[in-house]
Amino acid sequence: VAGTGEAGNALNELRRPQAVCIDQTGWLLVADTGNSRILRFGEYSLDGQIVAGVAGQGGDLDQLHTPWDVTIDRRGRMIVAD
Repeated sequence: VAGTGEAGNALNELRRPQAVCIDQTGWLLVADTGNSRILRFGEYSLDGQIVAGVAGQGGDLDQLHTPWDVTIDRRGRMIVAD
């Protein structure tokens, strides 16, 4: 399970999560809208890994603004609605 129950920006905290999905290998992906990032959690992991939006909010290629949905297509590619 992702998050601590408290809003924040640490790798074990979420701020206004909007969507989740599970990829073909069992990773849980979370659109962490309030932190402008997509986190990936493995089974039994307490901390997530940032897989999109590594540089905070913005419009550069390594940034997201307000991601509100995440999914994985049939080929295993992540699609983010930002």
